Amino acid sequence: MKVAPLAFATLALFVGIWSPLHAQPTRGGRASHGSERTERRDDDESPQDESAKAAADPVYAAPVALVSRFDRNGDGRLDAAERAAARDFLAAQPAATGTGANTPRSAAPSATARTLEPVKPGAKVDVAALPDLSARPLYDPATLRTIALAFDDTDWERQLALFASTDIWVPARVTIDGRTYPGVGVRYAPLPVAEPRDSGYKRTLLLRFDFTDPQQRLAGQRELRLLDVFADPTFVRTSLGLDVARESALSAPRSNFVTVAINGENWGVYANVQPFDERFLLENFGTAAGARWTVAAGGGLTYLGDDPQPYRAIYHLDTEESPAAWQALIKLCRTLAQTDPEDLEPALAPLLDVNGALRFLAWENVLMNQGGYRAHGGGYGLYLDPAGRFHLIPLAAETAFRLVETETYERYGGRAGARFGDGNRERPSGRGGARGNREAAAATTSSPPAPASNSPGGAAPTKTPRQQQTDLAMLLSYSFVLKADRDDDQRVTRGEWLDFARGWFTVMDENFAGQLGRAQLIDKFRWFVTPPSMRDGKSRQTYGQDDPAEVIGGEFFAEMDQDHDGQVTRDEFVGAFDRWFTRWMGAKTQQLAQPQIQAGLEKMLPESVFVADANTAAKRDRFIVSDERPDAAKEREGGRGGERGGGRGAGGSGLSLGLPIPGLHVGTDSFRRRSEGGAGGRTLVIQREQLDVLAGADNPRRPLIQKLLAPIILRWRYYGYVHGLASTLTWERLGAMAKQRYELIGAEVERDTHKPDSYEHFIQRLDQDLDSADAEPSLKNIVTERRRFVLDDEFVQRHPDGK
Repeated sequence: MKVAPLAFATLALFVGIWSPLHAQPTRGGRASHGSERTERRDDDESPQDESAKAAADPVYAAPVALVSRFDRNGDGRLDAAERAAARDFLAAQPAATGTGANTPRSAAPSATARTLEPVKPGAKVDVAALPDLSARPLYDPATLRTIALAFDDTDWERQLALFASTDIWVPARVTIDGRTYPGVGVRYAPLPVAEPRDSGYKRTLLLRFDFTDPQQRLAGQRELRLLDVFADPTFVRTSLGLDVARESALSAPRSNFVTVAINGENWGVYANVQPFDERFLLENFGTAAGARWTVAAGGGLTYLGDDPQPYRAIYHLDTEESPAAWQALIKLCRTLAQTDPEDLEPALAPLLDVNGALRFLAWENVLMNQGGYRAHGGGYGLYLDPAGRFHLIPLAAETAFRLVETETYERYGGRAGARFGDGNRERPSGRGGARGNREAAAATTSSPPAPASNSPGGAAPTKTPRQQQTDLAMLLSYSFVLKADRDDDQRVTRGEWLDFARGWFTVMDENFAGQLGRAQLIDKFRWFVTPPSMRDGKSRQTYGQDDPAEVIGGEFFAEMDQDHDGQVTRDEFVGAFDRWFTRWMGAKTQQLAQPQIQAGLEKMLPESVFVADANTAAKRDRFIVSDERPDAAKEREGGRGGERGGGRGAGGSGLSLGLPIPGLHVGTDSFRRRSEGGAGGRTLVIQREQLDVLAGADNPRRPLIQKLLAPIILRWRYYGYVHGLASTLTWERLGAMAKQRYELIGAEVERDTHKPDSYEHFIQRLDQDLDSADAEPSLKNIVTERRRFVLDDEFVQRHPDGK
């Protein structure tokens, strides 16, 4: 099946429109933690946006089909010569940033950056001397075996990176437990968009043992998933999170740890996570029959109409094509969308394991899993059993046990905010449904006493939302500079500017047609200029009546379509950027800086200003460097660009929110260097927040949460699952599980030279106690505080299974 969205890994690096699922390396050996960032406004999305979101997050999306294009001998796979042709083809495509597929330039410095450990060659591994552990189960948590890969091609790493988003597998010999398996297919899992990674750092490996021999298996497995756990300094979040899921009566993959050797070099510790395949179904459901989907970002089970096509780019069918399976999926989405709350459970019961879905949502919420359904609408599995009922399957938990992290720039300095463990507990404002009529829940037979008058129940939060205004011309100008400025001197030469234009066109021209229609260009602009949603206790953004993508994309198209034939060719696209450079450049420098680009865009574009209403949630961390009270900031605010000055609209920071425009997350140090010494300089604010127990319940793009938690009886059942799970979330229990894993892998982690974090971080991030306001919370801190926070919820606390 051909999938149109963002074709190749080299091109996918360009458009940073999706929040990280793994750590995000950036220039200078820095990377962001895998904390959830701001999301775009889901309730403004169209069905077409769902397909675009799947394109933006290639981790679970269907790979781009290239094998059929280069498979000259028709054997269904590419040999060395055929791979060379495919490699040359991809290499000939303009790099989106002008810096190549493996460089980190296409990701801007993150405000929560961490220093990466430098890569060093790993120790030599004597494959012949590795122990035979075949008597132990493949996923035995007490076993640490080594998987040795041997590639014939010396450029294996470049090939794997280049082919990551395609259906091309690179063959290797794999040795495990003294046995060598020839012709095993190997692929890198695609990185989330805007998260390129320097060569030498580990990447998630997918191994396919039946690549050349359909009968070849490893302990009954056709495939292995070896996760790099790049975003987790502790290495153990994945295994702990999946263990908790299985203990919560969810069907979740088993996992353990392995070390990997590649061409005789130690590449460190990986999480070996069971694939969502036929063997998984047999173990968990007693049958391999039925249909399986892996769901990419945007797959929130929203109803996209009765045509299966819009669903295909989001829901990757891993079993044989089945029109009946697609119709069953559509029926589930339609039932969620169109059924009244009082009729929902009887309508869903034949279609969905309702209690399993409630347990799944409770698991995601209590563990604050930021790579799954609630955060991204994807990153999970769907199984349609032979009886016609759907089941939700957790696939990973690397970003579990993490606080929600948001970034804000404020135009004052001054110490304020709360330490981890402090802060308010208010919920996002309700709009009926799950958040409305909480008193009715209290009136049911098994429900708790009625809440106090100040408890949520459709009422607005007690803290008044803060408003900021930001002009898209300013936002685009910052993004353009950060994307085009290869030498990081804050100025753009004509060559850098035109390289940027060529790369951008290549990303949008996903079918290599050489031209873009107006609707196609506007559709791509929609992801480039639409702000993130900051629901679930984060900020909420709204536009005026105009669609900014339609307006701005239309203006760009009109400027580019010189022959007025309704199509923009590559030459016209690049030519427009060339004209703008001549029109906007400084007379003396012959270069472009951000203010010049902003001024040029303001002349070209109509008024397109959105307002971000910063709603509040249960804040757990707020880091700012300050010298004056917050009120002083309001007296000095004015203009869109902070110290850049001026501009229409009422004040506020121009870089206040984590917008989906590549490059807007400015690193703490570099931004302060630009701000220091100037009146009105902005200060970075990082907020780490707990998730409300009903996070997402007012989000129409997460119908499983919004609709399932609307009926009182289902919501009350959900509270019970939340309470039961949170009650077991003690550090005494999870800490013991984590320490057993540390004892198993600690020595190998210390020897691992391809990991992003130091061994000291591996030790500290397990159970260190906070001793300063800016300390990174340890796993122990988060688990302990999360349990307290959830069990303190007024409804969870009063559940019959509670106190």
